[in-house]
Order: sequence, then structure tokens, then C-alpha cells
Amino acid sequence: MYLDFIAFIDAEVLRINEIINNYVVCNNNLKTYLFGAHIFSQFLINRGLQTNKIEAVIDNSPNKVGKRLYGSNLKVINPEYLKGCAGLVILKAGQYQAEVEKQLNKISKKLEFVR
Repeated sequence: MYLDFIAFIDAEVLRINEIINNYVVCNNNLKTYLFGAHIFSQFLINRGLQTNKIEAVIDNSPNKVGKRLYGSNLKVINPEYLKGCAGLVILKAGQYQAEVEKQLNKISKKLEFVR
């Protein structure tokens, strides 16, 4: 089961990296963000997510904003930073997926999501 999980994550990272590459090229280099300064994001990064094409990590926790996501060079920003902005958000938030997407859509209707 563990190896199946790793294979699934690796396939997801390849899929997300391809989406990021296509998005950046087709959208005049609009910025890409990763939601969640937590272990799920760190796991994606560890498995090969292209952090060089990610502007920042979005997180609701005021305790994390302004800091760096451990194990990466990515800074953590408050979701309100995206107010009215266009961009791509990598959203892998488990059971909170719909809630987070709804929150971000209220902040900016110009955001697109990778789920």
C-alpha cells in the first residue's frame, strides 16, 4: 500500500508540474501559488514539485505568514495577498478542499486551481 501511495503522489507531481509549465507559458508568466504550509505541501515538494515556478505558499495561519516553509525557500503569505490577482493555485487540502477554494474565490475570481 505504501508503494502504491508513493506511485500515486509521484504521478500527481508529474501532472501538476506539467500543468504549471503549460500555465506559465500560456498565461504570460502569471504567478503560481501552493496552498498550505504543511506536511502535504512538503511531501509534494520532496517528490519533485517545481518550486522554482511557485511564487509563495498561501496559508491562513497568522503564525506561519512571513516565514519560510520548512525544507524549501518558499515564503508563506496570507490569502488576502491575492485580492483581485490572477494566478494558479495548487490546492491539495484534503477534507478542506472545497472550503479553501470557496475562500480563495471570494478573495479573487481570477484564480484558477489545480486540484
